[in-house]
Amino acid sequence: MAAEIRHYRVKAVIIKWQGFCDADHAGRGMRQALGAHGRGGLQRHDHAIERLVIAGSRADIQNRACVAQTIPDDGRDPRIGAALGGVAGALDVIVVISAGAVIGLLHRGPKIAHFTTMSNHDWTKIDDAVRVAHDGEVKIAKLSTEGKNLFPDREKAEALTRENAEAINALQDVLFAEGKRALLVVLQGTDTSGKDGTVRGVFNATGPLGVTVTPFGKPSEEELDQDYLWRIHKVVPRKGTIGIFNRSHYEDVLVVKVRGFAPPDAIEKRYAQINDFERHLTENGVTILKFMLHISKDVQKERLQERLDDPTKRWKWNAGDLEDRKLWPDFQAAYETVLNRCSTEHAPWRVIPADKKWRRNAIVSTIVRGTLEEMAPHYPTFDWKPADFVIV
Repeated sequence: MAAEIRHYRVKAVIIKWQGFCDADHAGRGMRQALGAHGRGGLQRHDHAIERLVIAGSRADIQNRACVAQTIPDDGRDPRIGAALGGVAGALDVIVVISAGAVIGLLHRGPKIAHFTTMSNHDWTKIDDAVRVAHDGEVKIAKLSTEGKNLFPDREKAEALTRENAEAINALQDVLFAEGKRALLVVLQGTDTSGKDGTVRGVFNATGPLGVTVTPFGKPSEEELDQDYLWRIHKVVPRKGTIGIFNRSHYEDVLVVKVRGFAPPDAIEKRYAQINDFERHLTENGVTILKFMLHISKDVQKERLQERLDDPTKRWKWNAGDLEDRKLWPDFQAAYETVLNRCSTEHAPWRVIPADKKWRRNAIVSTIVRGTLEEMAPHYPTFDWKPADFVIV
């Protein structure tokens, strides 16, 4: 699913640091990476270069960036030349920066000679395949639990997941530095669907400072004394962070419904209440990604058996899971209702084929990374210059 990569001999650089980085910092790091005179190979997506160069007027580029020009292997790119004019002749540094690129360059420093960002087409194609339309009707029995058409090659999928995890870590750092918005990742699924494994697979490279994981189990007495969304709202990720919900407020229209822990008329009201709650979050700077990890009943049987057979997994065993398994059709029906009534424009559901753990992780990590790149967090700007200070 990677976009076409073109190879560029670097003659000079475009460093657009508005909101992203310090120009001197980026220039030093890239000089070290590609050589003192800026020679060497830099892999960039053609799409990303175009997006950067056309991002502002020529005057804007000159005012806000150190500008230079690149020469593609197949000849000079007229779009770049037209956008930059003749302003870049003498520069001797080397980087074409977009939101994702600068993040990777700054974090990997002199060890990196290339950093690629996903094109919008790449990740949205995957997203389109799993996203539930807000105005459609889903039949859960018709949704694949395997998704073979999405990532047919395991080795490539696992390599992409590792790359995505590194990019997510870098993007999260900038989100934290920006401190204005948050990302909420909701992981929902039947027992053994892989919620814990998704957290490990997708966020394993992410530092703990800006990421929180909140598991939701049986409500405490204090929580039962409040409305059902109270315990959810108090752990919504704060600005600058990523919050991951292992199960979520949807338990109150899933297990609570199937097990009859609340009256049907109360359950009925909750779909609209949840939609309104999520709209409130999105209108206040929280981007929401909701993933239903969709597995088959046969795969659940295999994974439950593993918990009995493998001594290292027996701690996960819960005999109550067998009771829920008897109610499989009821839970599937409850999920279908959730997908149809709570997949909204502001917070759509994604149904992730999760029979194969490696494919599940590739899909989720691609969408998380793509979403963060689309959010395009910025490093904050300051009214002072580093050169104004002397450390003695």
